[in-house]
Amino acid sequence: MSHHLPNKRKEKDKHKDSINIALAGNPNVGKSVIFNQLTGLSQTIGNWPGKTVEKMEGKLDFLGYHFNIVDLPGIYSLSTYTIEEIVSRAFIISEEVDLIINVIDATNLERNLFFTFQLLELNVPIILAMNQMDILHKRNIDLDFEKLEKIFKLPVLPVVAVHGVGVHQLLEKAIEMVIYHQPNLNNEKSGFEIPDLSVILSFGKEVENKINDLIKNISVDRKSVVNSHYPPRFIAIKLLENDEEINKIFENHESTLDTIQLADNFRKELEEIHGEDISTVISSEIYNNINKIVEQVLIIQSEKQTKKITLADKIDHLTTHSIWGYVILILVILGIYMFTFSIGNFFGGILDERYGIWSERIYSVYGKNLLGVKILWDGGVGGLIGAIGGVLVYVIPFFLIIEILQDSGYLPRAAFLMDRVMHTVGIHGKSIIPMILGFGCNVPACAGCRIMETEREKKISIALAHLFLALRQ
Repeated sequence: MSHHLPNKRKEKDKHKDSINIALAGNPNVGKSVIFNQLTGLSQTIGNWPGKTVEKMEGKLDFLGYHFNIVDLPGIYSLSTYTIEEIVSRAFIISEEVDLIINVIDATNLERNLFFTFQLLELNVPIILAMNQMDILHKRNIDLDFEKLEKIFKLPVLPVVAVHGVGVHQLLEKAIEMVIYHQPNLNNEKSGFEIPDLSVILSFGKEVENKINDLIKNISVDRKSVVNSHYPPRFIAIKLLENDEEINKIFENHESTLDTIQLADNFRKELEEIHGEDISTVISSEIYNNINKIVEQVLIIQSEKQTKKITLADKIDHLTTHSIWGYVILILVILGIYMFTFSIGNFFGGILDERYGIWSERIYSVYGKNLLGVKILWDGGVGGLIGAIGGVLVYVIPFFLIIEILQDSGYLPRAAFLMDRVMHTVGIHGKSIIPMILGFGCNVPACAGCRIMETEREKKISIALAHLFLALRQ
């Protein structure tokens, strides 16, 4: 489904010329690919103020407008379990953002739309970018984009990020939403109509009644919590879920403490009715609605295709198998180091041999004891050859094979495979990635520990990376 930019370029001077966009979505959905396609080499990397979470920003000019784009950390929800979730949520509702591009893996709608529903609760202008449409088409499956737009009341665009397909259409739609729907220049959010989430998603009569009662309370206390920037419905849901960050907003104002108490009472009532904790109840309702939407928008073009098992499916099953998966993982790790040391020893040996031959020629002409020979040849050239032959010839093939494994999608499968094992020491399965890096070099291994979600997990992963390096030595 194509979206064309209306011919309103002459109206541009009446509006802002700079558009701030945040790319948000689950991990491994293609956000960074879209970011790189848009910004190219115009990128800056830093940390969020006072946080250890990486912040990637880029700039570009398109159709006469200046775009500032931020690639948010990949997260699965807008809870406050991790630092990434906290900074992403705060940034999304800040005045720094004009529009959110929610990048969705079209091949896994059920998982990705959970985050989309949470974004909708924040009442911010959103474009849904359905990425990896090429993979979906290979499976003889398509999406009904008109129906998706009708359901969400939002622009929904097909994208194939790796080939740049549909990427610039996202910017065209962003201009249309932010510039031409913007009511005035008083630093207000885009005038684009935000969909009524209650029409799309209902949590059931009992939960909705409690949410509405809390909204009434919040509306009374709104002057005290106006600086929170969160919509009342979002605040009400998060109070029910006992969200720490939202609770802090109310705890800082004595006049609003009764709202927290009311939320606590409602939570206990609902958990008694449903026999589950409130977060599970709300999540279940979201997934029920997602399943209904997926049934409406998925177009199966061939029934045979749904039964056909591809080679990729077979490989995926083997690499995550409860027995063969570990065998393959061991073979992959052994293969990495056999490849690395075979290549390294081969080129390192050639360099050592050539350096020996060149040294004999230098010594025969100038002698071994000449100060210049010792400084320039033995120290300078010898040190350079030693660094290349002793380090680079091993590091380059090692990270080349790691990059291939990452692009092939094997590393996330290795993380999934190791998840149960790693939980015995209190960390996530993806810590296997910095451990593998630790066999090659401890510096990138420690840097790679930033992917862990909590400070405790980062420290344990760093310690294990050091241990793996010690085992190699």
